[in-house]
Amino acid sequence: MFDTVERLEGCIHTLEAQLGKDSHNSSKPPSSDGLKKPAANEKSLRPKQKRKVGGQVGHKGHTLKFSPSPDVIETHTAHFCEHCHSRLSDVDVVGFTARQVVDIPELKMQTTEHRAIRSQCPHCNALTQAPFPVDVDHRVQYGH
Repeated sequence: MFDTVERLEGCIHTLEAQLGKDSHNSSKPPSSDGLKKPAANEKSLRPKQKRKVGGQVGHKGHTLKFSPSPDVIETHTAHFCEHCHSRLSDVDVVGFTARQVVDIPELKMQTTEHRAIRSQCPHCNALTQAPFPVDVDHRVQYGH
């Protein structure tokens, strides 16, 4: 009887601990909080700082540099005047405004096929295959 009571008390303790968990104090996702979402703190827990929010006075900013030699140039042409809607296809160019977009090129897998040549001996007719490099030991594998 005493063992049963201890076991039941252990079960109650475990269930109460589960009830007290939500997305803020466990690894449960916020969607599992349901209607009993915890109240958000009204004030930030961070201490008040002396500095204002944003860039500080005297701090030299940084920005992307305009490239004097871009890799690709795309020219965009207006076909009609935005004011009177006249055709602009045979009109001389008087200038342009440039903007640049800097992209990181997409990584591309490179597959290297290693071919071990088989040769037949003209004297004994035996087939001999060249060895593969030591680090190429599977039919298909990732590189180094």
